[in-house]
Amino acid sequence: MRLDAETGSHHGVYVVGVGDQVYTFLQKPTPAAVKAAGGMLEDGRVAVDIGLLRFDADLTAALTELAGFRTLPPLDLYDEITRGLTGEWKPRADAGIFWRELGRILRDPERPAAFHCAVVEGEFIHAGRRAAFALWRRSPAACWTA
Repeated sequence: MRLDAETGSHHGVYVVGVGDQVYTFLQKPTPAAVKAAGGMLEDGRVAVDIGLLRFDADLTAALTELAGFRTLPPLDLYDEITRGLTGEWKPRADAGIFWRELGRILRDPERPAAFHCAVVEGEFIHAGRRAAFALWRRSPAACWTA
């Protein structure tokens, strides 16, 4: 969502290029960091992550296969997934098979996953983690897409 850089400094910010292709994801960046990364939009605002990601069917199916591992390590959507899609995250050379497989899925040269951002106008109201959890406890369907 197009928001001011100050709001972006408290959230994730997408750096978007030609065709809305995401080439960098910044976590809680200063306005100067966004500007240095080329993330300022033409109107001086930034593309703030509002917590909705959509994956195509092929990528969703491939990521779902990871659930078959006996033990699943903690996975950070914004570190490994978004930064993996941009190529900024790669598994370490000594990483276990789960991490290597995740890296292969996100950057498979035979089936590259495009990462685009629809930058929209709107009003952003951040409810916070506790409020979102309380809402989920009351109505699981209400937070399914959040």
